[in-house]
Amino acid sequence: MGGSRVYVGVDVHKNLSFVCAMKENGEVILEKKVRTEELEKFLENIENKTIILEPTTTGINLARKLRKNNEVLLSHPYKTKLIAESKKKTDKVDARVLADLARTNFLPTAYLPPDEIMELGEIIRERIRLKKTVNFDKEQDSFNPCKEWNKVRWKSIHLRRKRISELFKQRMDKSLSKNPFINRE
Repeated sequence: MGGSRVYVGVDVHKNLSFVCAMKENGEVILEKKVRTEELEKFLENIENKTIILEPTTTGINLARKLRKNNEVLLSHPYKTKLIAESKKKTDKVDARVLADLARTNFLPTAYLPPDEIMELGEIIRERIRLKKTVNFDKEQDSFNPCKEWNKVRWKSIHLRRKRISELFKQRMDKSLSKNPFINRE
């Protein structure tokens, strides 16, 4: 399948995904349902390809893996009205529309940040979640009339806070050491 550019629209789901490969002239060369975990290996057989995905949780994680060796585009979900307003809403149609929009250069794309930025966002969200857990524990303890129980709980909260701080510091150090903009002197 070499030669001209091939546009591969993928309607990604957690377990099964639908793939539609289309040549530059609009000829559909492949339509197939594939297990999502086998998708990366399946797409290796197609040369000179642009992969188009919808930005779902599974789609973004897949895009992060695929963009190392392929050109990957994310369709903008609110601007891709052709899929959203379609009367015949199937995985096959969605994959075909993604490939066709990219082929005709009408695909509105969404931004996919670099892996370093995505990792920093994950660290911050994790820290916020852990802080909320600690604060919730504190609120619950203030309503507990048993002083002995509160002592045990406060010790548990203190240890959890310490662990959160250590985890956060480790993840931040790891991420910041990878960032080329911070390491410059």
